[in-house]
Order: sequence, then structure tokens, then C-alpha cells
Amino acid sequence: MRLAWGRTLLLGTGFFAVSVIASFYDSYVPKFYEGFLQSSALVGLVMGIDNLLAWTVQPFISSLSDRTQTRLGRRLPFILVGMPIAAILVFLLPLGRELGLWPLLAATVLLNLCLVSFRSPVIALMPDLTPQEQRSQANGLINLMGGVGSVMAALLGSRLYGLSPRYPFWFGAAIFLVVTFIFARWIREPKQPEPVDSDEPKPAALLPTLGALFREPRRMGLMLFVAMAVYMTGYQAVNTWFTLWSEQQLGIPVNEAASKLSIVGLAFILMAVPAGFLGARLGRRLTMALGLGSMALVFLGIQFMGNASNLPLFLGATGIGWALVNINAYPLAVSLCGPSETGTYTGLYYIFTGIAGTFGPGIAGQVFDLAGSKQPLFPLGAAAMGLAMLLLLLWRERPAVSVGLLKAS
Repeated sequence: MRLAWGRTLLLGTGFFAVSVIASFYDSYVPKFYEGFLQSSALVGLVMGIDNLLAWTVQPFISSLSDRTQTRLGRRLPFILVGMPIAAILVFLLPLGRELGLWPLLAATVLLNLCLVSFRSPVIALMPDLTPQEQRSQANGLINLMGGVGSVMAALLGSRLYGLSPRYPFWFGAAIFLVVTFIFARWIREPKQPEPVDSDEPKPAALLPTLGALFREPRRMGLMLFVAMAVYMTGYQAVNTWFTLWSEQQLGIPVNEAASKLSIVGLAFILMAVPAGFLGARLGRRLTMALGLGSMALVFLGIQFMGNASNLPLFLGATGIGWALVNINAYPLAVSLCGPSETGTYTGLYYIFTGIAGTFGPGIAGQVFDLAGSKQPLFPLGAAAMGLAMLLLLLWRERPAVSVGLLKAS
């Protein structure tokens, strides 16, 4: 069976929209908060709100979508309601900054609450509609769309921000509305998961499934999720603090540093689909380990580069390494479960990566406060990538076992 390229591209518009907003958020919202907060640790803590919600609220929505049945399907109701509301809140975010710290904080929290209401249903549609053997390729294509969004946000967002800090977010709000129309008009999901063995139980709730990870035969699954949490800690720290690190260490203005991130996005785009095929050929675990090792070396290279003119080369290598990791991570996570638990395992994926993203920027910010400089950013990132690679190499895949069967055994 061949990959349904057209349908996968339409699914990818959802990830495209989320990537545009995430790029604007990570690049410019820290600057908003530095106008009110003097401590880098506090700024990092606030910037972890999205990841806090990703591992506290979003997983339950993921699991709930497994058990939701409407005439539109399981995932679409969350998307068609949540995305337009998010568009309104994205529009209001820069206006909150102009009113003061508390309006900005309120807009930040409300926006992130809305984003987690539909982000995982958007992601879970891919395995719902794609056979297991094609998921790395499909995820590569969807992430290519996300990479296009990141590059566009970095290039166009820099110019828009130069005109007004409002404009990037208003542009992002318009994209959300367009993508809502695309999903409403062209995406049709099956009301039930693909046929499976009749002995498979109904979808389990999130907490019992999480508890099952700590018991054999799923304990090796726990090691996989821990490895994902470790590398996401380092990646989110680097992603959040890069523009301010560049401003302090290299003297590059924030908007120019944000535009340089387009190099990462462009390299990611070029490598996204090949990374999916490489994961199918070499195996997802080995492909991810290669990506993590290369990123560790690149981060050390950035730390010791003698000339800032070499930065674009290192950023390009970062994008290639991140494609090898990120394209194969989610398909590897949902390979541990059956079709009826896809949303729940999507939730588990976001629990572990969300915890990492919550504390990663804050941990890095605390280190910066102690060091009196943002100089340690890339050694922290390199250490996280190296440790995650080691854990991944120690991990061995086990066949998926449903929670219901685990309880019966």
C-alpha cells in the first residue's frame, strides 16, 4: 500500500499552523517578559507554562479523544472548536503585553490552555489514518510541513516584528483560521479505529496506562519515554534561550537571531522525508541515536567555535540531527500500543516530553543566574543529547501489550 500523500499533506497543515505559532511564541514572548521580569529563571519558568500544560492537561485530552464518538469522528471535534478560539487568543497576546505583566500572563495561560485542547488530536490523526509501516514516512511529510512553518515564521516573522511586535501574532491567528477551514472541508476520519483482534479491550484511561509502564512487560517502554524526556529537556532549553543567548554572547539582536533559526528549519525540511525513510530502513531507534549523537557534537562545536560566521553551518547540522530524532520519535512511541490506545499513548508522549519542556528552560535559566551569563547553554544541551543517546541504545523494543491484557495476565 502506498502512502496517501495528498491526505497526509492536508493533515500536515495542522502541524504547519502549530509550528508557526510555536516559533513566534519561543522567539518573541521571552522578550515580552524580559520587559517585566529581571530574573532569567522567572522568564524561563513562565516560558515553561506551555509544557506544563502539555504534561498535565493535554494527555487527558488525548486519552479522552480515544473514547469520544461523534458523527465527525474522535479527533475533529477538538480541532474544529479549539483552533478558532486559539486564533482569537493569539491575536490578543501582544495586546496583553501592551497592557502590562498580568494581562500578558493571562493571555499566555489562556492561549496555552486552548492549544493543548487540540494539539494532540491533530497529531493522533496521523496514526489513525496511516498503517504502522508507513508512519515514519508520513510523520516525515507532516514534519516537513512543520519545518516549512518554522522557516516561514523565522523569515517573515522577523520582518513583521520589525514593523510591530503585534504583526507576527496577528499573522499566526489568520493561519489558524485558514487551517480550521481546511480540516472542516477536507479531513474525514474513521469513527472507529482500524480493525484489530477481537480480544483487544476498549481504550484504557490515561493513569492506568501510565501505571502499566512501571510494570513488566512495559518497563522498557518507560526507558524509551525517559530518553525522550532527557533530550527534550536539552532541546527546549536551547530553543527557548537561543535568541537571548545570541544577543548576549554574539551581540546579535533578537529578531536577527530568530531569523537565523530559519537555517535549522530549512535543514529540517530537507531532511524530514529522508529521515522517515531512513527510520524505516535502519530502524527508528538507531536513527534517533545517530541524530542525538550528532546534535551533542554540534552543540559542543557551537560552544567552542572560533568565529560567529560559522554559526549557520552548525545550525544547519542541528536541523539535520533534529530531523533524525523528531521524525521517528512519535511513531516509535505509538508503536508500543494498539490502535485503540493511540490517543492515550500520544498523551504519554506529551507527559514525558512536556515535563522536560516545562523544566528545561527554567533549569537552564537557574544555571544562567548562578553563572551570571547565558554562556553554559550549549554544554547543557550537549549533555542532555548524549545521555538520551545512551538510554536509547540501552533500550530494547518489546511487542505492544494492551493494558487490559496486562491486567488479565
